[in-house]
Amino acid sequence: MMWLHAELDVLIVTSYAPNRSFQNMVELLFGWVSQRLAGNVISEDPDAAMLDIRNLVDGMRDGYSVLCDIPPDGPPADWPSYDTLPAFTRSSNKQIRSDESLREVYERFLFFLDHCDRRTNLLAFIRCSKKNCPCAKKPWRAKRFRAELDHLKGLPTPIPHPAHADHFLSYAEHREQRLNADPDTHQPSFAKCPGRCTLCRYVFKSENDKAVHNRLRHPRSGSLLNE
Repeated sequence: MMWLHAELDVLIVTSYAPNRSFQNMVELLFGWVSQRLAGNVISEDPDAAMLDIRNLVDGMRDGYSVLCDIPPDGPPADWPSYDTLPAFTRSSNKQIRSDESLREVYERFLFFLDHCDRRTNLLAFIRCSKKNCPCAKKPWRAKRFRAELDHLKGLPTPIPHPAHADHFLSYAEHREQRLNADPDTHQPSFAKCPGRCTLCRYVFKSENDKAVHNRLRHPRSGSLLNE
C-alpha cells in the first residue's frame, strides 16, 4: 500500500546476506538519522511521536534526501478493509465469484500482481505505462530508471562472470552487454524454490505458494471471475 500512498514509480524491498548489512544503504542512512534523533525526547503517543520524528529528520541529506511521512491508518476509503484479506486467502474460486466483497479484493489482488516482480530475496512494485491502467494518470518521475528498465527488459538478475569463477557480472557489464536472465536463474537460493511462473515475473517460495498463485493469477479460463 506504501507504493500507492506515496505515488512511487518503483518500490523495491530487498534483503542482504548475513554479515553484509554494511552494503544496505537504508541501514547506513538510518545510522545518520539516529545521530539526529539521539538525545531528543519523543512523545509516547504513536501519532505525536511520528510528528516529532518528522520535525527532526525532514529534509536531512547525507547523499540521500530523507522525507518522513506518516502513512494512513488502513487502506484508502475506496479499498476493501484489511479484515477481508484472511477470508480471501482461504476462499475457494467459487466463493470468490459469489461474494461481492471477495471479488473486490480479488480485483485489487490482480492489480498488485500485474505490477509485481517477486524473487527469492527481492519484491518490487513497478508502475506500468498502459493507457488503461491507473498508473498512467501521472507520468514517470524517475525517467532515467525507467530507461534502464526498458534497456534491460526489467530489473537485472545476477549472471555468472564467464571469465571469473564464483563471480557475477557487475551492473555496468550487464548494461554494456545488454544482458539479463530469467529472475534468479543463477541464484543459489533459487535451487531451493519450486521454480518460477512461466507467465509472469514471480518466483515461488513454496509448493503452496505456487498452487495459490496459479489458481488465482492464472486460472484455466484466463479469468477467475469468468469461470
